[in-house]
Amino acid sequence: MRKRDPFFDSLKFILICLVVFGHILEYSGIRDMLSFKVYSFIYTFHMPLFIFISGYFSKNITWDKLKKAFKTLLPAYLVFQTILSVPNMLDGSFRLFNFLTSPQGILWYILALLYWRIIFYFVAKIKLLNFPVVVISSVLMSLLIGLVNFPVFLSITKTITFLPYFALGYYCTGNIIEKIRGWNKSVSIAFLILAFLLVYTFTTSDFVLNLYGEFSYKYVFNGIAEGLWWRMAGIAAAVVLSCAVINIATDKLHRWGGRTLDIYLLHAPLVYIVYGGFLRKFEISPDLWVALIAFPVVMLLCIIMIRIKVFHYLVNPSLLFKQKNKSE
Repeated sequence: MRKRDPFFDSLKFILICLVVFGHILEYSGIRDMLSFKVYSFIYTFHMPLFIFISGYFSKNITWDKLKKAFKTLLPAYLVFQTILSVPNMLDGSFRLFNFLTSPQGILWYILALLYWRIIFYFVAKIKLLNFPVVVISSVLMSLLIGLVNFPVFLSITKTITFLPYFALGYYCTGNIIEKIRGWNKSVSIAFLILAFLLVYTFTTSDFVLNLYGEFSYKYVFNGIAEGLWWRMAGIAAAVVLSCAVINIATDKLHRWGGRTLDIYLLHAPLVYIVYGGFLRKFEISPDLWVALIAFPVVMLLCIIMIRIKVFHYLVNPSLLFKQKNKSE
């Protein structure tokens, strides 16, 4: 069994905190300017870095590992696709076609993770596909996918948009991470502060829509050229800020880093259904400070839930089949 790396577990926990906080801000309605700017800054790098880590730990993909990923991730996807579709079932807006083709909220990442691993299973077998070829090709694909518009269909658009970060993680080595960790931390902090100030000063709703990676340039911007520019700027910013975060991240928060996928899945119904429903029912118009109060509550609930067996099976339904096979 591979020994867990406390730094990466700690980094993943930091990122899952940003994911949860970002979704709480989103479902709070982002009604004040500070919430919008904080939300925009988080979305500049948090998923690109998460995907980079996914690529980093997807090296040496074998057919057995690929089958295991399908057996683990697809059942979890179907369970949470059903849970997150309950509001649609209750209000009469549920459509089977949408259920089968449109991942609910965060679930796009589950399908994308499977796609990326399939892609790199075959990439590893083709000698001509080395680091420069794959990374440059993935960046070009990320730029070109913005020319078409089928935003949520089976997560294809987002899979291609975020492909460069998975590719960079796949080819990244431990030595490169150590070099980044050895950079001057004051410079990284300065970059992050400068980036936040730039985001605070210049970001618009178009900028944030582009960071989602699921809409065409024509849908978001005034033209294709503007969309291409912002997509390239977004990739460059994500890489620089991700390096800065890797540089300054602590390794002291590793305790829950091994269960970030569980937290990722469990926080969705808590935020989308419970928190969002609570705000609608009581007609609350929250600001950043309400989100800051809700965030530790949601995180604490997730941490408690992953310790309870029923939720452990909920996020890992494949374990039920293993238990059945053992009993037989």
